[in-house]
Amino acid sequence: MYQIGKFKEFKEIVHGFSTKADGNMSFLYGSKKTVLQNRLKFLETLKIDSNNCVVLTVLHGKKIKNVLSKDIPCGFYNFDSSIKADGLITNKNNVFLFLLIADCLPIILYDKKRKVISLVHAGWKNIDKNITSLAVKKMKNIYSSNPEDILIFIGPSIRRKSYIFKSVNQEGSLRWKPFIKKFSPNSYSVDLVGFVKKQLIDSGISTNNIFVSVIDTAKSKNYYSFYQDKKNFKRQGRFACIVGLRS
Repeated sequence: MYQIGKFKEFKEIVHGFSTKADGNMSFLYGSKKTVLQNRLKFLETLKIDSNNCVVLTVLHGKKIKNVLSKDIPCGFYNFDSSIKADGLITNKNNVFLFLLIADCLPIILYDKKRKVISLVHAGWKNIDKNITSLAVKKMKNIYSSNPEDILIFIGPSIRRKSYIFKSVNQEGSLRWKPFIKKFSPNSYSVDLVGFVKKQLIDSGISTNNIFVSVIDTAKSKNYYSFYQDKKNFKRQGRFACIVGLRS
């Protein structure tokens, strides 16, 4: 399990990222029995009750749901009951937000003053729709969060030097231009982390409050990566990110 050094300073935050050693966390890539065993063992390490979890199934859009205590449990034991959205927000204690990842950016937002937590899935499609800016705006609108009080952590995810394509749909976009570089005569690299940081800074987040994991999932052997294993279904899976506030 991987944890954020900075967030360990806040005793009210419980969080963690699973690794391959913890097993696949997605029902889509393994038997339900095995996945549940993996999930429960992972939660046991963090002393989290599965009945306090809300699992997010991503839409690759810009929907962000405010989670209340009445929404738990949700999605932990079966796929159909998970929340279909791209981000979750809560200020409730003992409500744990649960996201499955394989290269896209798991982003934790924490308002340290008002004690509001958010967990966002950011792939290129919803980064293009300003998903991180929308999360900050939602925290402001619902909980009166001040961007100056919000800490950001971008977890293990694919990085610019690994995210290589022969062509990119965003090449002609002025918004994307600073984050697309010619990698070779016939390929381009895409900097998802760079674009997300730009969105956050434009939303009023201080650069000093943005922390980025050094782990590149496309290179690390410890994390599931669609980019690494897209041609080998048997090796595919998803790792989990979980975060919540404990009373």
